[in-house]
Amino acid sequence: MGPLLVAPTSTSRALGDGKWQGGVEAIASAQHDWGLTAGLLSYQKAFDGGAELINAQPLLFYNLGNGYYLRSSGIAAFDLVKHTSVVPVGLGLGRVFPLANGRVINTFVEPQYAVLRAGDGVPTFQVFVGFNIQFPLGSFGR
Repeated sequence: MGPLLVAPTSTSRALGDGKWQGGVEAIASAQHDWGLTAGLLSYQKAFDGGAELINAQPLLFYNLGNGYYLRSSGIAAFDLVKHTSVVPVGLGLGRVFPLANGRVINTFVEPQYAVLRAGDGVPTFQVFVGFNIQFPLGSFGR
């Protein structure tokens, strides 16, 4: 749990409120033999009062073997000023590729459908796609 600071760095109004915001964020996670469960919860409010948001993200990762895993990670978002909300539920597939040098590549695709939505501009369906590379500790100092 800790403080949250949002800087107005978006280049378009569609990408953010354009306001300095402060708040708090918390995370809890548990590792299991079959995978991982976690949850993120955040509250943020613009210093001028023009934005107030609550976000909740339950995370579920189920290991399938051979580097494959099932995932669900939709972010429920509630805008208390614009009175919009969305609660997506997703089910996706990911794959982890360990490399010989200790690095790990993780790719995934997760379609998400909004089971609850209210307000203008709130998506009904979205596809979350990701690719990341993880580096072992100390790999940059060599």
